[in-house]
Amino acid sequence: MKKTLFAIAMIASAQASALELAKDEAYITAGLQLTDYDVSVLDDSVGFNVGIGAPLTGLNTSNPKIKFGVEGGYVYFGESSKNNWTASGSSIYGAGKMNFALNDKASLYAKAGLNYVTVEVEYDVNTQFGNFSSSADDSEIKLLWGFGGELKLNEKMSAGVGYTSYASDITSLNANVNFRF
Repeated sequence: MKKTLFAIAMIASAQASALELAKDEAYITAGLQLTDYDVSVLDDSVGFNVGIGAPLTGLNTSNPKIKFGVEGGYVYFGESSKNNWTASGSSIYGAGKMNFALNDKASLYAKAGLNYVTVEVEYDVNTQFGNFSSSADDSEIKLLWGFGGELKLNEKMSAGVGYTSYASDITSLNANVNFRF
């Protein structure tokens, strides 16, 4: 519980202390995740993500195509089951994000930050001597990094795809819809 509170406080602090957030360009994001737990006995799982972000106006560069911002959110990795193994997990994250505009409609991004990852794994086996089961869970603060692209649908909405690494053994492909307010 202490780790969870620490992670939430860390993310809130990063968001609150960021240099001059451009509130008129803040956005919310939601999407689907295809998560790979990088364990050979498990299949990929489908989950979801939600987040909020904003550009930083205090970090202007001489190149108007490059913008810096912050993003935070929650990710549910989904549940994967195969051969008596089951895994599920989630992440709370905070990251810095750099956008590079290719033109008026398309941009590329890279992000890096920290996330609080929680994973639960269960194993069940039936033998002639009875049913045996075991479970374990782990929570850690890990580095997060990712990259992707975004396409503007109109002035308020955009759609994007990306790749994110939440830990050395948890990665995902994601598709998002973003709404600017």
